[in-house]
Amino acid sequence: MGNDRILAKMGFQLKRSCALGYPQKGDFAQSKKMTPHERRAIRARRAALDGAVSVLKKHPRFPAAQVQILARSKELMDGLTEQEKQWATSARIAVVLRQLDVRAEAYLDLVDDMKSQEAFMTVLNNLGIQAWGEYTGYDPELVQPIAGDPQVDAIRQRVAHWVGEGYKRLMNQESKPPSDETQLRPESGGPTVFVSYSWDSPDHKAWVLRLANRLTANGIKVVIDQKDLKLGARTPAFMERSVSECDRVLVICTETYKQRFDDRNGGAGYEGHIITGEIINQVGENKFIPVLRCGDWKTAMPTALSGVYGVDLRSDLSEEYVKLIDELGGMNATGSHHTEEVAAKAGEDSAPSSGSSRRERGEELYQVAQGFFDALTTHYLPYLRVMAGELTYNEALDITISRGESPNFHRMEFLVQVDFPELLQEFNRILAARDSANEVMSAHKAAYKVGDTDGHRYIAPMKKALEAIERSAAAFKLRLIGTLRGR
Repeated sequence: MGNDRILAKMGFQLKRSCALGYPQKGDFAQSKKMTPHERRAIRARRAALDGAVSVLKKHPRFPAAQVQILARSKELMDGLTEQEKQWATSARIAVVLRQLDVRAEAYLDLVDDMKSQEAFMTVLNNLGIQAWGEYTGYDPELVQPIAGDPQVDAIRQRVAHWVGEGYKRLMNQESKPPSDETQLRPESGGPTVFVSYSWDSPDHKAWVLRLANRLTANGIKVVIDQKDLKLGARTPAFMERSVSECDRVLVICTETYKQRFDDRNGGAGYEGHIITGEIINQVGENKFIPVLRCGDWKTAMPTALSGVYGVDLRSDLSEEYVKLIDELGGMNATGSHHTEEVAAKAGEDSAPSSGSSRRERGEELYQVAQGFFDALTTHYLPYLRVMAGELTYNEALDITISRGESPNFHRMEFLVQVDFPELLQEFNRILAARDSANEVMSAHKAAYKVGDTDGHRYIAPMKKALEAIERSAAAFKLRLIGTLRGR
């Protein structure tokens, strides 16, 4: 009854069903209202789940999967002991994980393309939330897990395992010849090293690329998205193959990488699923090498890699780099010798593409940039209406959420950095104008939170920032067109 008393102090009145040990809808009469942000987050998660289920429902084996879940779940529930029905016990977590496996295994059979894999991942994340509720006996929307709880980690690891199984199934079903897919650059001889990192900033990406080139110059075969991810290739599939097939994986540790890895967000989150799955399955002893770039080991190393020995390159110390080369070179038949030929090859690999390929990338950059500029301008319009007193902040947030996913800014940034570095000045002006708009909006939001809802004084500086965005965007497109025409 300890948890019940705690909830009572928090403002909840608990009505609990004890028959089967699983909470039913309506088990809680909530006297403490959720915040608007919490309600929006729940609505967004439920909408994402509905969308994922609608994708899986199109599979002809979906009804059979439902029957399989019901039959195996009943078999599992019928065999529970009294101890396994008790809330929040070690016996209970084992049952919850078995139940998660039953559901995940049935849905795994529905994965046959990238769209169904993404739907499978969304369903898995919700199965993890459901598992937490079945372990505690409380509605997971009311009683959320605490970071670092070993039971939470066990559920997350099981979800990560099934995400990896989905990717493996997807890769096994691909029938295209290898030449049509993204290839890992090393084609023969010696081990390969994949670099896993997050796109924290342009400077950080440039540093990671320099590290990859430096390793290449030292005779190490390196796989990195900035060089090896081809247009049209599936990014998650590239991550899956790179982590699974490469002999070693360098994990570039920063605070941002740790957050995305642990929270399973973005590209680093995808790789976090795969890496955690390989660690759980004990695939490749000493395969993962943490490389500390900023922060410290506690704030920058992903939880799944805790206790793994790595190298510290925060200051680019030569002795730490030599330690890394020795570790990688010790398993490399070519050694870690500097050669002019390898260094020249690394320089060629990092050079921008030319000819028709450059033209195609330029056309792609124009389209991606136009989408980003349109989204960037319209993003601030609801908040201008808040400043004018026409909308509340919550209404503006609802408009922003309803617009769905934003254009691929990271793709635009990548194309500028790698293929069109001559556009960096114009690109940075766009970012500076965007930062100015964000500063105005942040100042207005801070005042709004303390009750100062009159935002008219912020309208003029916001309009000025938006005009700067439009001017810099027009200059960027003009410069890009001139570059493609050879001016």
